[in-house]
Formats: sequence, C-alpha cells, structure tokens
Amino acid sequence: MHTLLATVPKEDKLIVLGDCNAHVGTDHAAWQGVLGPHGFGGCNDNGLLFLRTSADHLHLLTNVFFLIPTREKATWMHTRSRRWQLLQYILVQRPDRQDMLVSKVIRDADV
Repeated sequence: MHTLLATVPKEDKLIVLGDCNAHVGTDHAAWQGVLGPHGFGGCNDNGLLFLRTSADHLHLLTNVFFLIPTREKATWMHTRSRRWQLLQYILVQRPDRQDMLVSKVIRDADV
C-alpha cells in the first residue's frame, strides 16, 4: 500500500477501498487527521501499520469520521465473542475529506 500511495500525484483524487484486516481503535487524539472520533474496538499490529502508513501519506480513514450506528459501520462479527468489527476501510487524501458525505457498509452485499 505504501508504494501505491507514494506513486499517486497529490493533485489526483485517490480513494482506496479495502479489506485491511486491521483494527485501528479509538485513539483519535493520537492520530489526529487520520482517525476520526467515531472508531471502536482496540488497535492491533495491522491497525498500527495502517495508521502509520496513512499518516505518512496524509490520508484519513473516512469510516470513523462519521457518527453512524455500528450496524452501518461494522463489517464482520467475531463468532465467539459476537462482537462486530470494522475491518474494511475507505482511505482518502485529507483535502478530499470535504467531498465525503458519509461512509456506510452494506453487509452481505456479495451474497
């Protein structure tokens, strides 16, 4: 992902959608400009790498910038804990945040 983000000219619009298998947590104060105030859960190693890469390239995760119900944000439920997780993310350049009105999931869209 680092290579992709490094090769796109800053004046181009870039929207990255993907299953990153990352938990980014809720520490939006530590990740200002990358992580919004509406995240949930803890942070794992993939999440930390994802946040660092996003910060290095001045991108933000739109999924956690909007106040929406968990059922419209979470994409996967852990079978044992029955807790919903956010694993798929939408990444945009910071100046393009103004173009994003909302980010929601459509669960079971591939079924």
